[in-house]
Amino acid sequence: VREHGPLKPGQAAVTTGGMLQASHVIHAVGPYFGDGDNDPALRSATRSALDIAHGEGLRSIAFPAIATGARDYPADRSTAIIVSAISDWLEEHPNALTEVRLVGFTDRLAELFAAALTG
Repeated sequence: VREHGPLKPGQAAVTTGGMLQASHVIHAVGPYFGDGDNDPALRSATRSALDIAHGEGLRSIAFPAIATGARDYPADRSTAIIVSAISDWLEEHPNALTEVRLVGFTDRLAELFAAALTG
């Protein structure tokens, strides 16, 4: 990613998947929580990743709860913003992707993604 950056919050870049089973890795940079209104940057990071996936001709993408680790974004807020941004993007780009996975690396994150999907 270094050749693509440095990236700012709200931006994303793609690299190969290396030795992973994935053909590509899209690195989306979430904002640090507490630096003002960073919800738009989180939404932008999500949309940027989707734009890149579509531009690369990918048919599926998986999303973690961006910015909820070292960047301290509240998990409930992050998951809700990500789900909303994905939903809006898919409405604007019907048939662009066949699968979008929301990956909760903990039970709590998985539950928050599920709640955002149904809420």
